[in-house]
Amino acid sequence: MRIWLWRRISAITVSATKVPAGTSPSVTLSANVTSTKTVAGTITFWEKGNDGALTPPLTVVANSASSQVALPFVGTHQIYAQYSGDSQNQGSQSSTLNVVATGTTYMGVQATNGPVSQSSTIWVTIQ
Repeated sequence: MRIWLWRRISAITVSATKVPAGTSPSVTLSANVTSTKTVAGTITFWEKGNDGALTPPLTVVANSASSQVALPFVGTHQIYAQYSGDSQNQGSQSSTLNVVATGTTYMGVQATNGPVSQSSTIWVTIQ
């Protein structure tokens, strides 16, 4: 006799609060897992192109998890969430969400004309 245990397909969506202006931008990230079965497991938030996770694995409670995250710089961050899966549900990954962190940052600018070179720092505010 064979007994088949099928894990259900899950889906995960990610959302973020508005990022306030400031020198140390942070955002509250939330993810929600949908499935026809009870959901357990963990959710981890990631930034595309970043080797490390933005959060440790967060326990799913009532099909969701959220965390406040300090973003490393102002500008656009491509955030996604991964659901680990559990004994009844397959793991899944959300689509990417563009989160724009506002605030003030600087960039170095250098101009060269022949042997003459001039550099300066420009402060930029992203709103």
